[in-house]
Amino acid sequence: MTATADHAWGSRALSLDPPVPPTRAAERMARDAIESEALLSEGTLIRVSKSGELSFLRAILPAAKNLADREFRVCVERIHLAIGKLLRERGHVPLHVWNYVPGICARASCGLSRYELFNLGRHLAYTAWYESVRFGEHLAAASAVDQRGDDLVVHVLAGSHPGVALENPRQTPAYRYSHRYGPLPPCFSRATIVLEPLGVGTPWVIVAGTSSIVGEDTRHAGDSEAQLDETLLNLAHLSAAFSGDRTRAGERLGADERARTLARFHHLRVYLVRESDAGNVVASIPSALVRPSWNAGSACFPRCP
Repeated sequence: MTATADHAWGSRALSLDPPVPPTRAAERMARDAIESEALLSEGTLIRVSKSGELSFLRAILPAAKNLADREFRVCVERIHLAIGKLLRERGHVPLHVWNYVPGICARASCGLSRYELFNLGRHLAYTAWYESVRFGEHLAAASAVDQRGDDLVVHVLAGSHPGVALENPRQTPAYRYSHRYGPLPPCFSRATIVLEPLGVGTPWVIVAGTSSIVGEDTRHAGDSEAQLDETLLNLAHLSAAFSGDRTRAGERLGADERARTLARFHHLRVYLVRESDAGNVVASIPSALVRPSWNAGSACFPRCP
């Protein structure tokens, strides 16, 4: 969903086969963006668009859905290593990462889910990026969702200056998740604050994939209405944390304060498992997001925690 100049909310459905670059990221790239030649790195095709101090990478690993478990994990590590190498060569750092993982909820033969294998490969790559396992405070906002195609697709919005990571007081930082969620945890912050050195004007915030998780526990399994309400509460607390409001973890915001904090969002992208839920979800969101007053990035509702 996106806000127009008069603050009315509109929506449109998008297919993720193949994944479509987020509208907000495209808007941030000026019309004079220059796209490089396609680069091939160990089977991964990467295209880079650059505009001023921002760049946008699109990396594709064909037929990743059909790979055996170990090969999939290795290829996830390779695609992120290739992205990291390319960013370093250009002097850029990631601000937001969108991961489209085919069969993300499928159970692998080793007992892990495909998502847990993805997290394993990504974590190993990030350890190499930062030359340390203690990289949590440097992580960009990110999401990981399913898609109908067979390819593993990674989109990265990057800049010449790092953003500032922002965490949600209601949620455990993802990089500190326990082994309940796999051998190595997900690698992302809840949001990235993008500052003025990138030429974007006033600071703006890119929100990571956000779902109905409190602490590190998923809430309201199978109930899309309750999940949406919990997700909006998470977004409200994250917005409050950005503005310096002293909300305690787990505290219920009052109706007025919740509306005020949610009103700061300008653009959201919603991912759903069941298409039958789309009507209710799309109808419920505008009433919660009134009078937008800031520039937020895109917030995603991942299919899996």
